[in-house]
Amino acid sequence: MFRPFLEKFRERTIWQDEAGNAATYGDLTVLADRLAEAWTGRQLVFAEVDNTIASLSHYVALLTAGHVVFPYNPADADKALALAEIYRPNLIGRTDNGVYGLHVFDATPIALHADLAILLSTSGSTGTPKFVKLSQGNLISNAESIAEYLRITGDSIEITTLKPSYSYGLSIVHSYLVSGARLVLTDRSVMDSEFWTLLARTGAKSFSGVPYTYEMILSQRIDLNDYPSLEYLTQAGGKLAEDKVAVMASACNALGKRFYVMYGQTEAAPRIAYVPPEKVADFPTCIGVPVPGGRLIIRDEDGNEVTEPGVQGEIFYAGPNVMIGYALEPADLSTDETPNELATGDLGAINDHGLYYIVGRRSRFLKLFGNRISLDQIQQHFQSQEMEVVCTGDDTCLVAVTTVAEDRKAAVEQVLQDEFHIPPHAFAVVHTDAIPRLSNGKYDFATLKTFMEKVERKGADPLEHDIIRLHQEPSPILRTVGMTGIFLREFVVNWFNVYSIKDESFASIRDIFLGGSRTKDIGDQTAYAQVAADSLSYVQTSLAVSEYLGFLPDNWDKLSVAELESLKYDTPV
Repeated sequence: MFRPFLEKFRERTIWQDEAGNAATYGDLTVLADRLAEAWTGRQLVFAEVDNTIASLSHYVALLTAGHVVFPYNPADADKALALAEIYRPNLIGRTDNGVYGLHVFDATPIALHADLAILLSTSGSTGTPKFVKLSQGNLISNAESIAEYLRITGDSIEITTLKPSYSYGLSIVHSYLVSGARLVLTDRSVMDSEFWTLLARTGAKSFSGVPYTYEMILSQRIDLNDYPSLEYLTQAGGKLAEDKVAVMASACNALGKRFYVMYGQTEAAPRIAYVPPEKVADFPTCIGVPVPGGRLIIRDEDGNEVTEPGVQGEIFYAGPNVMIGYALEPADLSTDETPNELATGDLGAINDHGLYYIVGRRSRFLKLFGNRISLDQIQQHFQSQEMEVVCTGDDTCLVAVTTVAEDRKAAVEQVLQDEFHIPPHAFAVVHTDAIPRLSNGKYDFATLKTFMEKVERKGADPLEHDIIRLHQEPSPILRTVGMTGIFLREFVVNWFNVYSIKDESFASIRDIFLGGSRTKDIGDQTAYAQVAADSLSYVQTSLAVSEYLGFLPDNWDKLSVAELESLKYDTPV
């Protein structure tokens, strides 16, 4: 697959390490020929890949020899071996006693699709048997697109900051390889002074990072002006807070360096979009424009394409880098299920300047008391306040996991109530010493979900007689919105569980209004009609008022807080 590039650039250095060891493109051609001779027929290889000359050389050589590779992080060896029991690869590539080698695992021939090149995990680790299948065409097309917009040439030198088993890190390997460029291999963090010493010594012209990388650079006040060889930096792997994007972009602009914000998914090999560096500072919330050869599409809930600026829908992507499908079992390795478009699962829109932006994940929304709550939006708000808060939950409770000190938890709670209008009985704030992350630096949402087990749910048994009464004799308000029958029953049960409605659940009418409105400015003379959030909140609030007073007064929504309070112990006529 990579043979034309290896032969074209055979005299050039492809990588060098801290000790001064190096390999040329020609060296990889020789290794590829040796592997092709040693292992006839296409083999499925599970291969350890890290930032070392030996492992990366074997990865490229295996692909060049026509084999199919699952590159995994050596730290995930146990998980990879568990997957090997499912997929039965022919070979395992690993380092033993300092020497990288290939070892027979199962000699049984495996049916492999002719275009299949690599398998990548969809989860950020190797803990799932679900793989993304990427073809040779997927990898080459995306590598060439990336090289085009990053302006990678044969003189380019990048110093590594990411694991090559991670799709972002692997795309750097591919895009530099097709350009005849060089990688300086290291596992040092940007927090390590030796990283910067190595960068300066090798004349590295670029590096890449996830949001955490740039958070560390900004927190340590690292002056990029001290490294004149640097030409550009890239950021992907998640959303960096917009204020930090703006700071990084402005600093790079002032120094004549380029700062790229990029967006992608493993299913697209992985790059989908990027923000041209000259626009990043002005549009720090955007993911930009499609990579060369690709197309972004916004579709509404009915699947219709949306082209009007500002109108939100799900983001779809089409291009030659879209995967050839998923593998859940060995039989899937021989098939091609390339989708016409890749559904990203992200919700977004296009702005007046032709730049796309994301508002959240379809799966990162909760529906609390009838309102859609964006967990990503909440997290971004806290990031802008220099507070580390990550959200999870379900449609009965939002859980905010935070590293802020115990004495600042009240501030987090206040923001959730005041800025996002979430009633206190619909969320919980949980303290932790460190937010769990995956090996690629992203949040580990599977582990974060376990924090929900630590939360005492505030649900209560539904008031059965009230459900029956509302079912048999629905109020005019419920008739207006068509809430009868089974739907009404399910609706009320959910409402009772979320709000734990009993006579003593709310301290006052004002407390009820706060839970179903978009403002905290509610006084004694405020009527609910003045502050109602939406039709569903209106219905929910009417139920709460009915439970609090024991009946629902006529025109209750036109009565003030004080007037409703005065009816607390009245008997309806």
